[in-house]
Amino acid sequence: MADFGMGGMVGSVEQESFERLLEESLAHARVNIEKGDRVQGRVIGFSGNDAVIDLGAKREALLSLSELTLEGEPLELDVGDEVEGTITSEGDDGEPARLTTQVPKGRLGRLFLADVREAGRTITGVVRGYNRGGLEVQVGGLRAFCPMSQIDVRPPEDLSKFVGERLQFKVHDLRGRQVVISHRTLIDEQRSEKAIETLERLTEGAVVTGTVATLHDFGAFIDLGGLDALLPTSELTRRRISKPSDLLKPDQEVEVQVLRIEPGDARRRARITVSLKALETDPWEEASEWLMEGAAFRGKVVGIQPFGVFVELVPGVDGLIHVSDLGGGEQRVDDLEKRLPLGSELDVLVGPVDWENRRVSLIPISLPGEAQPQVSGREGMGSGSGRDGNAQESSGSASAAKAKDSGLKATLAESLREKAASREE
Repeated sequence: MADFGMGGMVGSVEQESFERLLEESLAHARVNIEKGDRVQGRVIGFSGNDAVIDLGAKREALLSLSELTLEGEPLELDVGDEVEGTITSEGDDGEPARLTTQVPKGRLGRLFLADVREAGRTITGVVRGYNRGGLEVQVGGLRAFCPMSQIDVRPPEDLSKFVGERLQFKVHDLRGRQVVISHRTLIDEQRSEKAIETLERLTEGAVVTGTVATLHDFGAFIDLGGLDALLPTSELTRRRISKPSDLLKPDQEVEVQVLRIEPGDARRRARITVSLKALETDPWEEASEWLMEGAAFRGKVVGIQPFGVFVELVPGVDGLIHVSDLGGGEQRVDDLEKRLPLGSELDVLVGPVDWENRRVSLIPISLPGEAQPQVSGREGMGSGSGRDGNAQESSGSASAAKAKDSGLKATLAESLREKAASREE
């Protein structure tokens, strides 16, 4: 009996020691959960507008169901769901701790965003306002700033349209209390994926549809889907234009032909050159039917240079009036732009035509301020023989017929040939 009693006493002591060690272990686990800790837990139930989260070691925390996820979606939870968040309150006097799945306020929020940035995760914010530099964004409990250069691939003109919008961002930089975010980073990632698909289907000579992204003096960039192709000014049109904006505008949809594809590498992106002009009908292919020496045309001034004036006969075919034929004799015209502004009409005669180099010499029948005989025919076409010649003759005015009968055209054309020959010598 004595031995039995001694054994029972030993068993009781061992049981008490085990329970004490377990309690100490659990108590130690509770102490280690502090405000700002990132924790994971499992939903074990609901209490009012809160979800009860089991953090392990008999510790629980409450999570408000009114929160949104980092992606901006409503928080929807079921029993058994795994949850990750930040401890915002350790709890005291028997109250459970509280956690949030959103970006916390203050220092905790900035620490959380540092982890988000390192992991390359995405966050959601609401645009509350804007200034010259960019967008003011509310990200959970923090105010953040998205610079103009980080809003889109191309800086938007109107920032007011973003106010109230819920957008996704990447954490771009953390500078003390300043949080700098980027929406463009996400767009670049999406464009990079799309660019790979676009490059796989592009071939030289293919005709594709794109959107005008930006306009420059040297041409335009066309968005083909994830990548921008260069449309040089020389490939815009066969017509003479002053600048790309004369023909294109941003966001305009255009059909272009792929001229060249230069594959990219680790240091640079692929380069693609496209053309609008390649899809136009070449007016010089039909010019032989109506463009001949001595023909009279009413053209439009489309270019002014120190050496002369370019006059468009039909779209894509223009000729040059040498400066010596303007203002009388070899006298230079002091201000051609005032006398012959761009877009003004001028009656001219065709001189020698250089078919190989596609050049036409012209001479004015008269200049502004001089008596100007009427030139017959539809706009852009003269009274020379060839296409529509009979119709043009029948619709010509008496003054044009008189000019022709008097040999004016022949005289002027001969004069033009002589001057062209002297300039070549």
